[in-house]
Amino acid sequence: MKVAHERQKSYANQHMVFKEFQIGEHVYLCIKPKKTSLRIESYAQLTPRYYGPFEILEKIRLVAY
Repeated sequence: MKVAHERQKSYANQHMVFKEFQIGEHVYLCIKPKKTSLRIESYAQLTPRYYGPFEILEKIRLVAY
């Protein structure tokens, strides 16, 4: 069971990119059009894909800012 778990984990992590940001940097937030609550228009294709820029105020965990 553990071997299968490790194999699946390695397959899932092949395409993941972990980025680390510093406090004070500005970043854009990528939101999928159909899953956003910030959508104004009724057409998902016309909604912006990136929102921001947002400033990093504090780092909470490894990938939570």
